[in-house]
Amino acid sequence: MDSDSGIHDVGKVAYGLMPTSKGKVILNTEKARIKDPMYSLNHRVAYVPKDRDADALMMGTSIMNNFCLPSLEDIAGKAGYVKMSDMINKAEEAKKMFNVKCTGIEQNVGGLSGGNKQKVNLGRWMIKDLQLLIISDIFTKFNRFFRYVFNIFVK
Repeated sequence: MDSDSGIHDVGKVAYGLMPTSKGKVILNTEKARIKDPMYSLNHRVAYVPKDRDADALMMGTSIMNNFCLPSLEDIAGKAGYVKMSDMINKAEEAKKMFNVKCTGIEQNVGGLSGGNKQKVNLGRWMIKDLQLLIISDIFTKFNRFFRYVFNIFVK
């Protein structure tokens, strides 16, 4: 358990990362039972964990890969092939949209400041067409700019 109140466990259970001890997690009116993370993703549900470095971002790879991984199915062509140019365009667009301060989309995410890591962490999900975004501990580390961007997407 992450905290005495278990609030972070609620997000993990809702996304399918942890089993329910009682009851069930039902998505909208579809009566779809969330069982695991792949099921969640297939039903356009994403989860942003509290610890972005350990649980969310791929610290040893590029900003482009981190932005694009959740969207590979959206980027892929009919045969499932992903063109590098499409990944570059998606990552450049996201970098600009979320004002990520970096040397370029090929920069390793581990080299970003905490605020810029958070922009990539949340931004990679916000560029998708989601039904539900579960966010654990959203505003404790956000700066004023990102709260502004978040409010735009929520509206």
